[in-house]
Amino acid sequence: MPLERWASLNDKIARERLSFENIQNELLQILEDLDKLRKTGKIEEGAYRQKGNYFRKTIIALVRARCDVALKEETLEGQTDIHKVDFAFINSGKSVKLYVVAGEAKMLGSPTHFRDGKQFPERTISIDIDKRIKEVKYTPIDLKRRFSAQMTKGWSKWIDDTYPKFFSAWLMRLGSGNRLSHVISKLEGICEYNNAVGVAIYTEIDGKYQWVEHPLNSKLLDIDQFVKKICEEILRYREKSGTVLDSFID
Repeated sequence: MPLERWASLNDKIARERLSFENIQNELLQILEDLDKLRKTGKIEEGAYRQKGNYFRKTIIALVRARCDVALKEETLEGQTDIHKVDFAFINSGKSVKLYVVAGEAKMLGSPTHFRDGKQFPERTISIDIDKRIKEVKYTPIDLKRRFSAQMTKGWSKWIDDTYPKFFSAWLMRLGSGNRLSHVISKLEGICEYNNAVGVAIYTEIDGKYQWVEHPLNSKLLDIDQFVKKICEEILRYREKSGTVLDSFID
């Protein structure tokens, strides 16, 4: 089953210290095979909806592989709300916990499929992207305000300097009803609210899945650049706090 192969791939990433570039072709085949089951109604709806959790674990595994840091799903207290985030790194050994890194991993898009004898249209990125973007805009601001409520040096400086450094990763199926330029523009807008946005987009051409080339001159990072940025932020914090980190950052 594709999900079992995805779980094995995540284990291999951490064990063999692999990058996204190392595993992207294998992951793409898993995504294609998963959606073949989806198209013909051969996978339970609940199981298919777990794909976002597998992507979250991919990001966690890639960070572990690069800098030997174990991110975890966490429930964090913000200025006004409680937030469950897909991954976080929290300092240890202090009376007041500091959220050093936090973030979300999002998967969007699915093909035309059958369920309970009925055919359903493809779920395009456009259907869900605005809701998901709102989540990764509000969450970092509320979390950062818990540690620094005043923006005395301006918005951009406050986003850059205030903990937690917030990251969002996006794995997206570009459907026939989507315009790539529109999707990229939407994601670039998140960069004003997040410390980094990583993206990998795939599409279907003649029944086969292919990666969409990363946009040139974009504010968006590819997944390996994104993972490196997370590791750099954790390393920077640990150096400031006097904690040793065995780092594999290039």
